[in-house]
Amino acid sequence: MAIGELTDRRRDARINLQTRVEIDRPHPPARLPANSVNLSEGGMCVRLQESLELSSRVRLRLFLTPAKRPLTCAGRVAWVVQRMDLRAMPPFLYDVGLEFVEPSRAIRQIVLRLGLAFRRSGGRGRIPSLSSATIHGRPYVPKLDKALSSGLPWHLSVWVDGAPCFSQRYASQRQAVQAWEQFVRRTTRSLIPEVQR
Repeated sequence: MAIGELTDRRRDARINLQTRVEIDRPHPPARLPANSVNLSEGGMCVRLQESLELSSRVRLRLFLTPAKRPLTCAGRVAWVVQRMDLRAMPPFLYDVGLEFVEPSRAIRQIVLRLGLAFRRSGGRGRIPSLSSATIHGRPYVPKLDKALSSGLPWHLSVWVDGAPCFSQRYASQRQAVQAWEQFVRRTTRSLIPEVQR
């Protein structure tokens, strides 16, 4: 199950960044622990055990090193994906896309140091576009992205009805493209009514 809105911020280059994050949510008031997944010039993806309301404003605290004070920044919730693939039972995890709102100079400097330039695209090389698939009248839109780090740099996400429904990382572009083709075949089969099988 996925909830969210289609906001394609994948034009920005992304890097994997695993660090501790705290999210101050105003309503209802809470300080939520989270872990960052990646960082772009316009925001970051974090993973936490609670969903956040779309378009709501939050306060971010980034703990980049244990010795230093956290960096703070206002953020806006751009999208939310419930990660049913990571845990078989509650509490489930959520990937949340947070857009930076007036990021501080310190955050800008960190992003620049990591090889990104605020509000500029580039550095990604050519990433192939994948064709959308219409399955039983619903458009499934794949997005393919490459992180600027080793490990599993290729990220495939699939959107349906304006919400992300699938997200996975792969070691190669070929594996990501094959995963999209398998997703289409599997989804087509699973949506065929039992009577027709």
